[in-house]
Amino acid sequence: MQAFIASLIFVVLAEMGDKTQLATIALAIKYNTIITVWMGTTLGMIISDGFGIIAGNVMGRHIPERAIKWAAALVFIAFGGYGLYENLPKDLLTPLSVGAAFVILAAAIYAAARLGVAKQRRRLDDIAACKIEEKGES
Repeated sequence: MQAFIASLIFVVLAEMGDKTQLATIALAIKYNTIITVWMGTTLGMIISDGFGIIAGNVMGRHIPERAIKWAAALVFIAFGGYGLYENLPKDLLTPLSVGAAFVILAAAIYAAARLGVAKQRRRLDDIAACKIEEKGES
């Protein structure tokens, strides 16, 4: 049940204002209907999410979770960079602004990696402390 609630909250928050929701709004306006657009977009999301769940299960058995997270983050960053490149006015894409963006991005990635390592160390310390307590109680 916890996985269901966490997934529900995550998807509701993550999907707010994304391209799928905007496309759904456009379809509802175009066809002037609620139920059929809702059913069609819901079925589409179920099929799309099914592929993601299957791929995640298969990859999770063969690739470390950390590698999957890093690959997903890098793909997300690449799409974001491409979107900025395509949509920003070309006079803003100077070598200085692009260089500054890469420095800020590298600093953010470094900070995220350090926070992840610190969190993992705390988790391992907590596990070790629990095992020591269990041995003391035995």
